[in-house]
Amino acid sequence: YKRQVSTQSTWDRFKMKRNCWPKVRGVARNPVEHPHGGGNHQHIGHASTVRRDSAPGQKVGLIAARRTGRLRGAKQISGRVETTKK
Repeated sequence: YKRQVSTQSTWDRFKMKRNCWPKVRGVARNPVEHPHGGGNHQHIGHASTVRRDSAPGQKVGLIAARRTGRLRGAKQISGRVETTKK
């Protein structure tokens, strides 16, 4: 069964990608299907960073992240630290 090309839907276009489309988020799944799944709200519920030596089924999210969050500390402009005058 194949539709006409002019009325071809997204479903027909992605037949060849059947195992990788559509992508369902981990938080939208059940807890037996994904480590981020389950709960009463769609949230991960724990830190999304995981160690490099984690088990294969546990290794989802930010794998061996070097840093996360925003940069903090003194703001440097062209090699000098900017301070306020008194």
